Amino acid sequence: MSKSQKYKPESKPGFWDYKNMDHEIRPHVMFTNSENYTTKSVNTDRLGFRKTFFKNKLVGLDELKSVSDKQNIIVGGSTAFSMGSESDETAIHSLLNTENSIWFSLGVRGATSRQELHTFLSLKNFFSKIENLVIFSGLNDLALCSDKNSFYYQDFGGIVGASHERFHVGFLQSVSFFNSKFIQGKANLIHLIYYLSNKSKIFKFIIENLFSKIKLSKIQKKTKNISQSLNFENKLKNIKKINENDLEIWSSLSKQFNFNIIYLFQPA
Repeated sequence: MSKSQKYKPESKPGFWDYKNMDHEIRPHVMFTNSENYTTKSVNTDRLGFRKTFFKNKLVGLDELKSVSDKQNIIVGGSTAFSMGSESDETAIHSLLNTENSIWFSLGVRGATSRQELHTFLSLKNFFSKIENLVIFSGLNDLALCSDKNSFYYQDFGGIVGASHERFHVGFLQSVSFFNSKFIQGKANLIHLIYYLSNKSKIFKFIIENLFSKIKLSKIQKKTKNISQSLNFENKLKNIKKINENDLEIWSSLSKQFNFNIIYLFQPA
């Protein structure tokens, strides 16, 4: 590539397949990848997990027990999901497959270590006999610590992602469970404001300089004080305690269910 040429991410094969994949809210695990997402580069099952290419076909979580009586698992975030891979056949878990050994990824883009543990606990019943479990993780926890505006609570941990990536989608999904016209109307109004603020610079200016001046609610003030009290060092110290707790649980699970466990810090 010459110096005059500039690399554009959108020119990479499959870029828009990943770009257009949403997150969806789920109880306990906070969010997962979009379910039943079908493109040339990436395909997910009904639970939002990337299918694995095993014996010349794509296999989802529902089919694991029927194709093999033993399974191997990768848990983690975007790297474990094989974000950017040009096909499901070249995803990490697919490349690890052999004729007699199947690998499946419970990778969720943007997941923290605590979410990864909750995801496994929620879906343990889909695996008949686990042989190996690889934790390919760590980077998203550091991202939480380094972002001064991250959604983070002491001892509980946090969630990676800005409001437009996770929380807004989750809000729209959650209100759809209610039949109240008032709740639906309020949600649609908030979504309209959000949409216009991203489409119109004038509307965004009005929101920043008018609506932001409105007095904070009691819960907003409380949350703001919590946020301002947590700097990088405090978050990092706390995330270490959380990780130690989670790794102790992983260790107990590996002994209880007799599977090997390997921890790898994902590359950045």
